[in-house]
Amino acid sequence: MEKLFWGRMPVEHAAAAYFFGKHSRLQHLIHAFKYQERRDIALFLGRQMGLMLKESKWLNDIHIVIPVPLFKTRERKRGYNQAGLLGEGICGVTGFPLVKDALVRSTFTETQTHKGRGDRWENVGKVFSAHALERLHGRHILLVDDVLTTGATMEACARRLLEGEGVKVSVFCLAYTNL
Repeated sequence: MEKLFWGRMPVEHAAAAYFFGKHSRLQHLIHAFKYQERRDIALFLGRQMGLMLKESKWLNDIHIVIPVPLFKTRERKRGYNQAGLLGEGICGVTGFPLVKDALVRSTFTETQTHKGRGDRWENVGKVFSAHALERLHGRHILLVDDVLTTGATMEACARRLLEGEGVKVSVFCLAYTNL
C-alpha cells in the first residue's frame, strides 16, 4: 500500500488492517456500518485496528489520530462519520487523542466507488482544508479512513495536513483494495 504514495507525497507509514474483497464478510461489515447505522461494528473494527497498531513498530511515533472527514450534509444524514468511529476505536485502545476538527471537507463530492484513478483525484483534489495548523506543529498524525483504493482521498487530506510546520503523516485504513 505504501507504494501508492511513492513520488506523490511523503508518508511515514501506510497500512491497512485488511484486504477488501468483493462479496467478502468484510464488505458486508463495511456496508453495515456505512449504510445500516451499525456504529458498533465500526467501533469494534476500530478497536481491532488499534490492537494491530499496538503490535506495529511505528506505534510510538504517532501523536494524534485524525479521521478523513465527511461533508457536513452527508455526516448529518448518516448520523456519524465512519472514519471518526474507526478513529474512536483506535484511540480507545492506544490512548492517542482523536482530533475530529483538524480537517474539513468543504465541498460535497460524489461517491468515489465507481470512479477511476484520475476521476477520483479530480473529485477530491481541492475539497479538503486544514484548520488551526499551528496546533499540529511538529506532530506525527495518523490519518484514518475506512477503505483505500487509489489513495486520492488520503493524498488530498495529507497534503493539507503537511502544510503544517514539521508535520508528518502516516496512513492507516481498515481495508485496502485494488478493485
